[in-house]
Amino acid sequence: WSPDSNSHYYSAEIFGEGTGFRGLGRLTLATGERLMLIPEPDTPNDYLIRFSPNDRLVAYWWQGPTDPELNGFWILDLVTLQSERVLLDPLFRMITNLVWNPGSDQIALDVFVMSENAHSILLYDPHTRAMRYVVQVVPFEYFAIGSWRDEDRILVSQLFMNVPHCHGMVQAYYYLDVSSGNFLPAFTPTP
Repeated sequence: WSPDSNSHYYSAEIFGEGTGFRGLGRLTLATGERLMLIPEPDTPNDYLIRFSPNDRLVAYWWQGPTDPELNGFWILDLVTLQSERVLLDPLFRMITNLVWNPGSDQIALDVFVMSENAHSILLYDPHTRAMRYVVQVVPFEYFAIGSWRDEDRILVSQLFMNVPHCHGMVQAYYYLDVSSGNFLPAFTPTP
C-alpha cells in the first residue's frame, strides 16, 4: 500500500526459467488507474524488489536477456515516479540481496564478485548518490546479508557445508558493523 493508502502496489511472482518478480504496478483505488512503474519483461527475469521502510523508495535489481538497457540496479521514487540507474563496477555480476536501513536513507547491496568467487557489501545513499564499500571481499561461499537491525548493524549469515561431526551443514550468524566493516558474533553460546 502507498503511505497515503490511496494506491496498491502489485507484482506477479513467476517461477520457471528465471525466478523472481515481473514488474511492479500501481493501482489507484479511487480511479482504477493502473500504471506500470517497473516494466514487465517478455520472459521471466530475475528481480529483487525492496521497498524502503518509509515506503517512499523502491530499490530493484533486474538481470535478464530481454532488454540489456534495463539491466542493473535502480532506485525508483514512488512520489515523483522517477527512476535512477545506479552504476556499479562491471565485476559485480549479481546482487544477491538488498536491505534498507530502518531510516530509509541507505541500502546495503550484497554483490557477488565473479572473478573472486566472493561477496562484497556496499552501502548506497540514494539522496547523496554516495556508494561505499563496507566489506570489499568476503570469501564466504554461502554468505548472505539479512535484516538491518538498527542504524549500525546488519545481520549476516554464513552456511558452512560438509562440516565433520555435524551431519553436513552449520549456519552461523554475525552482525556486520556498517561503520567499521567488522563482523561481531550475533549470538553468545550458553555453556
